[in-house]
Amino acid sequence: MKKFGVWIIFSLWFCSGCGQGPMHSMSGKKECLPDSLTSAVFRVEGGWGYEIIKNGKVLIYQPFIPVIEGRIPFRDSNDALITALCVIEKIRKNKIPPALTHFELDSMEVIPSESALTKKP
Repeated sequence: MKKFGVWIIFSLWFCSGCGQGPMHSMSGKKECLPDSLTSAVFRVEGGWGYEIIKNGKVLIYQPFIPVIEGRIPFRDSNDALITALCVIEKIRKNKIPPALTHFELDSMEVIPSESALTKKP
């Protein structure tokens, strides 16, 4: 079910032309211009994080899951990506700050189970 949700989010984002940012057409291809909002996922110790980029500059650097207590990284790149796309959607809808709720992260199945949070390395 989670992979299906990721696919839907990615498909909606892709079909909308990389979101609602400016588009440029060259040879019939649509490309996102550098001034549009984009996301990137990256590895951190113990997992993944994401950043939101606008005009080539990092707007948000998020190396761990927001909302939950502690500095817990995302368990995989898909979790980081779907969270980043949610934040971009909020920014585009002028929801500033683009804060996420525990409910939103839980519904995207991003929040690890209690046992995973309490596990000692």
